[in-house]
Amino acid sequence: MKLIIQADDYGISEGVVYGIMKAVNQGCLTSVGMFSNMPASSLAAKLIREKDICLGADINICTGPCVAAPEKIPTVARPNGMLYTKNEHIALDKKAQNGDHMRYEECLTEVRAQIERFRKLTGRYPAYLNGHSYHNRNIDRAVCDLSREYQIPMAKNLEHQYQMASPGKLWYKRPFPLEEQMHAYAMDSILADKDFVKHAYGILIFHCGYIDPDLLEVSTFSVIRVQDLKAVLSPEMKQWIQDNEIEKISYSNLI
Repeated sequence: MKLIIQADDYGISEGVVYGIMKAVNQGCLTSVGMFSNMPASSLAAKLIREKDICLGADINICTGPCVAAPEKIPTVARPNGMLYTKNEHIALDKKAQNGDHMRYEECLTEVRAQIERFRKLTGRYPAYLNGHSYHNRNIDRAVCDLSREYQIPMAKNLEHQYQMASPGKLWYKRPFPLEEQMHAYAMDSILADKDFVKHAYGILIFHCGYIDPDLLEVSTFSVIRVQDLKAVLSPEMKQWIQDNEIEKISYSNLI
């Protein structure tokens, strides 16, 4: 099996930045998705800039501040510059006549601003584009159109093209109570699925990190991030990769 081992949400908080950097330095990650709009994004870019890792952009339309001027994207962000949360977007979608309250042009403006902020922070364009948490037609269309314009592949398209498999029983849930996060461990799901490694291509997506106050303000994924970091750093993971002769790859190997 050729396997992408990916960590998402890099830059959502300083605790997550340091957790993912530990996984980059000591674990088995091949790809990392970074937020460019968060206060910790500058630190994230600084720490990972010289690392040999496939660094993509997690396009974030529902967490933290917007990058574009808020007055230009009133259906995407509040006047104070904060993006509408996932639950707020969903509530507004329900009230919208066509089920999609955000205007396409405003989505395009914010996604473009996040891509350009990524370039400014890291010195290069992202290796791939990925979404985060909330999706609707116009945001997906905007990401797709800018993927073509910038000639940056979309992660989901590559995953579909190469028919990438995931473990049959994922360890994430939505909603995800803390008690269940404490007992969710990726290696249990990975080792239990004996057929997973029989596929030609696979992907494992983690949300590694340490918990800090800023994270708790914006995400319900808290304890699971520590659990995911434990899995990525574990001897079990390294042994599983070795025993099954898995070739670690990134999105860059598929382009």
